[in-house]
Amino acid sequence: MPGRAWLAGEGREQSVRDALAELRSTSADRDRRSTSDREAVNRLKRLGFGALRFPDTDGTPALDLPEAMSVVMDVAAADSSIAHAFRSHFGFLEGLLLTPASEARSTWLQRIAAGQTCGSAVTERATARPMEIESTLRPDGDGYTIDTEKYYTTGTLYADWLFLMARSEDRSLQLVTIPTLREGVELLDDFDGIGQRASASGGVRFTGVHIRKSEVEPLEDLPEVNRYRSSLQQLYLAALLAGIASAALEDARSFVLKRARSAAHGHADQPRNDLFVQQIIGRIAARATIARAGVLSAAAKLDRTFEALRRGDSLGDLLVEGAVEVAKIHSIVAELVVTSGDLVLETGGGSAVSRSTALDRHWRNARTIAAHSPMYYKSQVVGDAILNDTPPPTNGYF
Repeated sequence: MPGRAWLAGEGREQSVRDALAELRSTSADRDRRSTSDREAVNRLKRLGFGALRFPDTDGTPALDLPEAMSVVMDVAAADSSIAHAFRSHFGFLEGLLLTPASEARSTWLQRIAAGQTCGSAVTERATARPMEIESTLRPDGDGYTIDTEKYYTTGTLYADWLFLMARSEDRSLQLVTIPTLREGVELLDDFDGIGQRASASGGVRFTGVHIRKSEVEPLEDLPEVNRYRSSLQQLYLAALLAGIASAALEDARSFVLKRARSAAHGHADQPRNDLFVQQIIGRIAARATIARAGVLSAAAKLDRTFEALRRGDSLGDLLVEGAVEVAKIHSIVAELVVTSGDLVLETGGGSAVSRSTALDRHWRNARTIAAHSPMYYKSQVVGDAILNDTPPPTNGYF
């Protein structure tokens, strides 16, 4: 089974270890060059990273959510940008898991089993608020034509397929799914963020793209599934942050152990024996441990929501409780990991900020992910839920 193949199978464990080691060893160079890396993504595809939750014959995912998020954190510890590139695909597969059996569902599962991935093209920069859609499908012969530009299309540069949201002539929202190699689709490697530089979070330009009627469907109003998927997508961001915390710890440890010279007023001849350096490493380690444990705890809670949805059981307060739990964990993990990125630079004074070390990338990566969903809003929503039983908004950020 594709999901289990990541964890088991002849020679598979060694292949996974080798892939993560290669990803980790090339991470700093990718960041310095600010470039995408198709081969790194394709290697993870071949190993089944995009199919961790692939369903068994009875619909049970190969890995439960805590297991899947554990793998995501491991990949993010090797390179958070490359792990980030799979986020939209994970959400897409999760939607399929909660979709009734159909020919279309079977086709998509076959594609995913073969290692194909689906990216997103939803956000438009020119609208007043995020998630507002103005792109319009124009009737054209036996289908439609679209001219538009989307941004923050994380991972779509690497994907085989993409889904985009657009409006029909009557202004109703439509979901369009097409190959990324369709004529007129231009995948732009133009993300200019300070961090997550290889995540391919830039734009996609559509110029006279022809879309078949069979590739268009009305956007279904599935409030329960959409609430769950939104929470999962936020949990994925928290998992990326937890992976960064682990990477920051490993790089800080390696940096200190390689240093021979202490600070002029240090407490020991070697940095590894300096009391303050030891304290800093301990603080980074504590943050990494808490971040990982928090993500796994929230994943376990969200997994109960998923199973209730899959079985058609009564949800009760599971959806809201899951959303609040993820928001709590996400907000504190972001705070801890951004601070970890800062602490890494305290381990070596001036030498720690040399571009050759690339130690600053952990702070930049964490800060970039944390900015994706402003944490002060997260904390306010959590507080409102605790004080007034107000459910989180259903806007895709909770």
